Amino acid sequence: MAPLPGFGATGPCWKCRGSGVVAAGRRKRAAGATGLCRVCGGSGALRRGRQRSTEPGRVTQPRSSASTRRGPRAAGVGEPGPGEELCCLCGSWRVFQRVGGHRYSTEDVVTAHVASQVALGLGGVVTHVDLGCGVGSVLQMVAWRCTEAGLRYDGLGVEAQADSANLARRSVTYNGAPCAVLDGDLRTTPACARGATLVTGTPPYFDVTQDEAGGATTNFGAFPACEQSAGARYEFRGGIEAYCKAAVDVMAPTGTFVVCEGGLHVNLRRVQKAAEAAGLVVVGHRPVVGRAGKPTLFGVWTMRRLDHAAGRRDEAIAAPLIVRDRAGRRTTEYEAVLRDMAMV
Repeated sequence: MAPLPGFGATGPCWKCRGSGVVAAGRRKRAAGATGLCRVCGGSGALRRGRQRSTEPGRVTQPRSSASTRRGPRAAGVGEPGPGEELCCLCGSWRVFQRVGGHRYSTEDVVTAHVASQVALGLGGVVTHVDLGCGVGSVLQMVAWRCTEAGLRYDGLGVEAQADSANLARRSVTYNGAPCAVLDGDLRTTPACARGATLVTGTPPYFDVTQDEAGGATTNFGAFPACEQSAGARYEFRGGIEAYCKAAVDVMAPTGTFVVCEGGLHVNLRRVQKAAEAAGLVVVGHRPVVGRAGKPTLFGVWTMRRLDHAAGRRDEAIAAPLIVRDRAGRRTTEYEAVLRDMAMV
């Protein structure tokens, strides 16, 4: 696929936002002192990376012994190359990720958990499309849980960044997952992806605008130096609006769309407007708080087609899922999510 539009060879440092200086330590900061930014060396700019780490590939330590891992066994085909890690996913399944690149996150875990709960209630054959699947984490987490439950499952991921799509395909091969990954832009999803009973998406949260010279800019910090990460976090190919529209294009009339979006106050109404514009209705919303006492970090929304959501048009807001308590320990509720996904 083509490079991200407007993502140049250099750009402002994400740490100091182009100033070259950052606030000093706590005591000096009180006096207004600053220091050179260590990330960019005070230049205020970073070389943006399509280059890759050349460190030897590594395999992370398993979370548990092989004898205690639940669910389908990984085929174990393939190994990490230079600059890659083979990381734990669900049970014995793993995912290839690039060192210094985009990696799966709490958003992916909770989105996959909500989506797999929907899948378990579908019965029959689960046909799943993951829009903008990245390295394939959500796609395969849902596949793992459906397979563990004995459901007939057929998964398809669509990803515009060739690097991420290749990593996802290798993970699918390693795990022997019942999935396929297509290179493609979710805004022009191919016909073979249509008719899904379950659609998922983890869109980027931050907007991108093009300046007069064609360069990309954002009002949310600065782009990361890694192009793979920038494409996953910033809306170079659209945000929640594009994902809702694509979901309608691929989902069956009675299908369900599960999607996450940032918890900034402005995004709450944005999700509702995006759903309405695409002909979807929100039937569920799970706010997620990163740490007790903090504002909502993100939310996971469940949507259906407006014309097939009779009797379910009132948004059901679940109690917030708090990931960590005030002391930084994982909460009982989040531990339960991880146990369901065999991630502890």
